[in-house]
Order: sequence, then structure tokens, then C-alpha cells
Amino acid sequence: MIALLVPLAVLACRPEAQGEPPRPTTEPSVTEAPSCVPSGTPLPDDWLFDVTGSTLPRFDVTLSAAAQETLRIWGEEFTLTGEKPDGGVVEGVVTATSPDGSQRGPYRVSLNLRGKPGSSFSPIDGKPYFHIQFDAMCPGQNLDGHHALRLYNQWQDVGQVGRYLGYKVWRDRDYPAPRAGFGEVFMTVEGSGAPVTTSLGLYGTTETLDEDFLARWVDELGRTTSLYEGEYGNDLVDGASDLEEKVGNGDRTALDALVVAIEGARTRAELEEVLHVDRFLRYWALEIAVGAREGYASQLNNYFLAFDDQGKATFLPWGFDQVLYDELPIDGTDAVIPGLPFLREDLRAALTTELDAIPWQALSGEQTRVLDLLDVPGEGREGTRLLFPAGLSPAYQASEIPSAERNMRWYLDRAPAHLQSDLELGL
Repeated sequence: MIALLVPLAVLACRPEAQGEPPRPTTEPSVTEAPSCVPSGTPLPDDWLFDVTGSTLPRFDVTLSAAAQETLRIWGEEFTLTGEKPDGGVVEGVVTATSPDGSQRGPYRVSLNLRGKPGSSFSPIDGKPYFHIQFDAMCPGQNLDGHHALRLYNQWQDVGQVGRYLGYKVWRDRDYPAPRAGFGEVFMTVEGSGAPVTTSLGLYGTTETLDEDFLARWVDELGRTTSLYEGEYGNDLVDGASDLEEKVGNGDRTALDALVVAIEGARTRAELEEVLHVDRFLRYWALEIAVGAREGYASQLNNYFLAFDDQGKATFLPWGFDQVLYDELPIDGTDAVIPGLPFLREDLRAALTTELDAIPWQALSGEQTRVLDLLDVPGEGREGTRLLFPAGLSPAYQASEIPSAERNMRWYLDRAPAHLQSDLELGL
């Protein structure tokens, strides 16, 4: 298939409204753009995350040379300082092709780069991790019901399927968690000369935690009034000022009340006034069960907090690019809530329940099936799928995938029994 080459529009400046998607910060150098695409509705099988067929979705991302240069400069400063500079949101065009060959778009979108230096961040000239916002340029525009989408570069998921399987465990246990799948990504850069198209290789599609996600889980979460993201080192202490609001109107009253309650709580009943405690027990137990070593319990990282209209919080999982590899210590956490002494026995009981309920053997079979679909190197697979763009210094070698695959298989086969044994021994 030939990548669709679409020129980009010159943007008209407009103030950013509260809660509106980020506006691009540069003007592309070409002057035509597709018109806004009418809103779509989700398909029953939601092909963006479907891994039951034999073909992956395809995404064609088109940027102007000016937009590429903006992202290049932004990435260099981010890598140098470790702090996100202002700007870094540009306009682009995205065309999506479903596994059955039907095409969506082209869509006028805003996009920016995600990840952290030293982990999943890669510059625009490498294998970038994209956040795509479909409704920033065209209000209401969406890709089959999705107003935003993450295209994850597989930079840390060496075994390729940890992110997919980790979230699947949570959803299969009826805990709100994003959907995840896979796709192939191609990037075209348009400048004064002929457009240049590069195959970026295998990517992971990940549902964003936004209004669409909250609406899909409304029966479990209720009506969400605010949503916050916690990143590395962010805990619910000292006002939790580092948590970034993703949905809401700027009113942090519920978050402040949660922090105060945690500091003073002496009983579960006191905590229950501001936190869905049963859900948190399951959240913590599932993090331990899947070995989410970059999650809240282990690193105070990669989590969301959703507050309902009663002012009570629910933790949501995020950042599952390193799961199902290493066992986590049951009591080895600096996080403030799992450290509350009156929750200790309840936490351990919740972990026992989840370990018993997760279908570990079936997950091992799913690992094999999806790796065969992806056609990546591994045990008994030669693998022909492109993982990294030609000429790029990769995050890992293809030869490392079989070892990561075996490590995950070992985890699925043995870690649950090891964790259960630790519980019985009181460790």
C-alpha cells in the first residue's frame, strides 16, 4: 500500500479554552489540508484494539518539514533537561486503515511526543511515541468514537505483549483499564522537495484515559467530575500538587480532601469517605499480580485518579510497558495508602483473591497466539515484522525478544504460586 500523502494547513491562532485539546504551536509550511471528517461511531469489534484476525491496522502520519523541525528541537531540549519545554504540539494528518482494508480519514489532527528520556521517549527522527488528538483542529471529530489515541513505540516492552496482556488481565477482572492492541505506522514528511515516507515498524495502540474512556466505564465509576495523572514520585502527600488534572474544571477540592483524609485516617471507615477502598485493594492487588514495576505501589508512578460526583476516588492503571516480567515484593512499597497499617490484612486478602481468579494458563496461551500474529522473532519464529526504522540505533536487538518471551512465560507459569507462598509465610 502506498502511504497517503496529504498537505497540511496553515493554522489560525485561537486562544486555548479550558479543557480544550492542546493547540499546535507552529504553522506548517504548506497550505492545503483535508476538511474535517464527520464524527464516527465505535464499531462492535473496535478494530483499533482487535487482535483476533490475521492483519494489523495501519496508521499513516503526515507532517510538514516545519512541524518535524519543531518536534526535533522540542525533543532535543526535553532530552537535555529532562523537563518538558513549552510547545511541542503540531498539526498533522493521520489516515487509519483497518485490518479489513477500509480507510478512515484523512484526519486533521494535533500530535505531540510522549514518554520520558531514558525510557519510552524517542525523538521524531527515531521511533517516536505519538499522542494523537483527533478533535483539536476539528471539534467533535473522532476516529470511530475515539477523540484521542496513543501510538506506543514498543520502546520498553521487549517481549512485545506485556502492555497488551497486562491491561487485559485488569479488564477481564472487570477493573477499568485501557484497551490495547497493535498496528504498523508510516510517517511521511512533506517539504520543498518530494515527500519522504518512512516505515516506523510495529507499534502498540493504546486507549487514552479521557472522557471517552470514562464514559465507557460509567457503570463502574459513576459520573466522573475530575481526573488526575500521577507520574514518577507523585504520591498523595503535601497537597499532591504535582498531580496533573486531565479532566475537570480546575477545582481540586476532592483531591485535597483525599490527601487530608489519608494523613489523618486511623480506620478504614474514615478512608472510605474519600476513597473507594474496595477498589483500591483490588487495584493494589492487581498491580502486584501482574508485576507492574513502574506503577503506583512500586514506584509512585503511572496511575490516574478519577473522582466521582460524591468526591470519592478510584485509582486507574497506566504505563504498562514493563509488566509480567519481575515479581514485586508484597510489602515493598513507599506508597502512602498501602502503608496504612489498618489496611494490611485487607490488602493481602485482596491479593489472594486476584491470584486465584486470574487465568494464568490461558494468558500463557494468549502470549503465544499474539506473538505469532505479530510475527516477531522468538521461540520457534523467525519473525519478519519490522521493529525499528532502518538505520536507527534500536532500544533493543531483535535477538533479545526470545529471552524476554521466556521470562514472561516463566512469570505466568510460576510467579502466582511464588506470591501465594509469600502470603502464606507472612512475607
